[in-house]
Amino acid sequence: MSVRDSAVGLGTTGYAKKAKELIKVIGDIRALGGQGDLDLPRIAVIGNQSAGKSSLIEAISGITVPRASGTCTRCPMECRLQQSDELWRCQVYLRFDYDTLNRPKLEVHEEKFGPMLHDPAALEIMLRRAQLAILNPTVDAKRFEDLDIDSLDDEYPPLGSSEQLNFSSNVVCVDVWGPYLPNLSFVDLPGIISNVADEKDSGNIDAVKNMVKKHIEGNCLILLTITMRDDIDNQSAAWLAKQADPDGLRTIGVLTKPDTLQDGEEKGWVDVLEGRKHPLKLGYYITKQPAPKDLLEKITHAEARAKERDFFRDHPTWSRLPKSRMGTEMLGVSLSKLLSQLIDRTLPKLREQVREQSKATDGALARLPAKITNLPAVEINALIGRFYEEMRSYVEGAQGYETLLHGCLEPYSTFRYEIRATAPVFDLSDPPKPADLPYGSGDATDESSIGGSSRKTTLQELRMIIDRHLTKELPGNVPFSAKLSCMLNCLKEWSALADACFDSVFFMAEDHCVQIARTHFDRFTYSSLNTIIRDTVAKELLRAKNEIDEKLRWVIKLESTPFTQNAHYFTSCKERYLVEYKAKRPTSKLIISYLENALVSLRAAGSSIRSIEEIKKYEEDPYEREISVAAEVRAYFQVAYKRIIDLVPRIINIDFISELHIRLRAALEKELGVGTEAGIKLAAKLLEEEPDVLNKREELEAKQKRLREIQLRLNGSLV
Repeated sequence: MSVRDSAVGLGTTGYAKKAKELIKVIGDIRALGGQGDLDLPRIAVIGNQSAGKSSLIEAISGITVPRASGTCTRCPMECRLQQSDELWRCQVYLRFDYDTLNRPKLEVHEEKFGPMLHDPAALEIMLRRAQLAILNPTVDAKRFEDLDIDSLDDEYPPLGSSEQLNFSSNVVCVDVWGPYLPNLSFVDLPGIISNVADEKDSGNIDAVKNMVKKHIEGNCLILLTITMRDDIDNQSAAWLAKQADPDGLRTIGVLTKPDTLQDGEEKGWVDVLEGRKHPLKLGYYITKQPAPKDLLEKITHAEARAKERDFFRDHPTWSRLPKSRMGTEMLGVSLSKLLSQLIDRTLPKLREQVREQSKATDGALARLPAKITNLPAVEINALIGRFYEEMRSYVEGAQGYETLLHGCLEPYSTFRYEIRATAPVFDLSDPPKPADLPYGSGDATDESSIGGSSRKTTLQELRMIIDRHLTKELPGNVPFSAKLSCMLNCLKEWSALADACFDSVFFMAEDHCVQIARTHFDRFTYSSLNTIIRDTVAKELLRAKNEIDEKLRWVIKLESTPFTQNAHYFTSCKERYLVEYKAKRPTSKLIISYLENALVSLRAAGSSIRSIEEIKKYEEDPYEREISVAAEVRAYFQVAYKRIIDLVPRIINIDFISELHIRLRAALEKELGVGTEAGIKLAAKLLEEEPDVLNKREELEAKQKRLREIQLRLNGSLV
C-alpha cells in the first residue's frame, strides 16, 4: 500500500484560508508538545465492539491498525495527523496517565516508543507492541520495542509481567506526518462491551465505559460508530454519547456495514440518516469498508474507496440520498471542516488556559527550593543569619513582630492571680464551745490547713498549731517555728504555679521558633538540613527550659526561709491586717451595751475617743495571740507575694525570652560547623540539589518555555 494511496484525499479539498490557518495553529501547538498541557480540539471515535471502528479509522487516516485475533483495541489510541512536505514518517509514544494501581498520576509524560518509522507497513506490529507495553505496566516499556510478537504464549503474560491488564486507560499515541495527510486529531477508544466470557472480568465492562466517558468530554467531537446490523437503541455507545452530549451538538453518527442489511431493512436507517429518528445536529454519514475477502486480497486504499463509491452509486436506496452523506471521503471532508469550526470556537478558551497554566507553572517553580547561587557555606551562614534576625525581631517585639511578647502577658497575669489566690484566709468568728465540737476534731488540725482558697483557718485551729510548737517559751511568746510553719504552708503551691507559667510561655516561644525555622529552612525538605535545623532548635529549647526550670526551683527554694529587708512594708501590712482582723471579731450584745454607756461617759469626761471600735482596741480578746500571728502570717505572705510575682516573669523574660535568638544561632552554627573546614564540606552536601527536584525544575522550566511559545503562537495567529 503506497503512502499516496493511503491518504484519504482530504488534502485535495478546497479549504478556506481561515480553516487552513486554524488547523495549522493547532498543529503547531501539537508540535510544541501542547497536547499534554491543553484540552486541544480533537475527535474521539467510539462504538460498540465489532461496530467497524478499526476499519473506519484506517479509512480516515490511511494507517493500518492491528487486526489479528486477540489484538483488538484495549487502550486508547490517539492519532495525530499532520500535513508535511517531507516523506511519510511516524513516531509512536506512550502516555501513562495512571499508575500501576490505576490512580491518576500527578505528573504525566509522553515517552517515545521505538524509533521513527518511515515504512507504513511497520506501524501495525509497532502498535501491537505498544499496546502490550501499556497493558503490562510492571515491565519496562523499552523491552517491548523489539519484542517478537509471534513467540508469545497467550497463556502467560509477556516478559515476566506480574499481570497483564485486560484494558488500560493509558494511551498509545501515534504522530503521523506526510504530504497527503490532513491536519486532524482523533482518539480511537476500546469498543463498548456488554458481556465477558469470564465472570471475574465483569469489571471490564464498567472500566471501558468510564474510559469512554472521560475521553468524550471537553473540546471533543464524538464520532459515534453505529453498526447497521443492530438497532441503535441496543448499542451502548449511542447511550454514552447521549449522556456526554445530551443536545446532540457535537456528535457525528457514522453508520457502518450497510452491505449486511437484508432487502427492506434500509427504511429504518433512512429515517435515521434524514433525522426523523435519533436526530443529531451534525447528522449521520454512512460508510462501507472492505469486506473480509477484500482484506485478504490486500486491496489498496484507493481501490477500497472506489468500491465504496460504486456501492452507494448503484444501491437502489442509498443512491437516492444526498451524496454528501455517503462514503468515507465525504465524512473526512466534513470532519476537517467541523474540527476547524471547533478550533475557531475554542481558541479564546485556549488562550485563557495557557495564561492560567503559565501562572500555575510559575507558581510551581516558585515553590521549588530556590537555586543556590552562593557558595554552600556562605548560603548556610546567610540562612542562619536570616533566621536570627527574624527571631530577634520577635524577641524584641519590633513592629509587626509583637505576638511573642504580647502572648507572655496572659500567663504572667494568670500567675499573679493564682499566687494571690494562695493567700491565707482566717475565720475570725468565735469557735464553738468544746462540748459542741465533734469528738477528735481538734486532733485533725495541722499546718496544711493554712493557705490556699479551699477553706478558712479558724482561730481555734491556729491556737492548736501554736500550742503544738510550744517548748520552753515564756508565757505570751509564740514559737517562730509555728509562724514559719504557717508561712511556708501558704507557699506550697508556688512551685507548680511557677512551672505552669513558664510552660505556657515556653510552648508559645517554641511554636514561634518552629514556625520561623520552617519559613527559612522548609524548602530544604529534600535534604537532611531541615532535619538538622529542627532537631537542633528542639534540643536547644529543651536545654534552655531545663536551665530556667532549675532557676525557678532555686527562686522558690529561697522562700523556704522567710526573709525581708522591706521592714516598713512588712510592719505596715501587719498593722493593717491586725486592725482589720480585730475589727471583724464578734462582740456580744451585753458588751455592746456596756461599751455604748462607756463611750457616753468618756465623751462627758472630755476623752478624744469617739467610737466603739476605738474602745475595742483596749479590750482584752481571748484570741489576741492568734490574731497577732494571723496578721503576721498574712503580712509576710503579702511581702513574698509582691516579690515572687515580679521575680518569676523577670527570670523568664531575661534568662529565656531575651536570649532565645542568641543561643539558637550559636547552637545552629556549632551544629553546622560554620567557619570550619568540616562545615564547608557539610554545607556542600546539605545544599546539593536532590535529583528529583532538579528533574522537576527542568520539567517545569521546559513547560514554562513551551507555554510561552504556545502563547506566542496563539497570539500571533491570524484567526
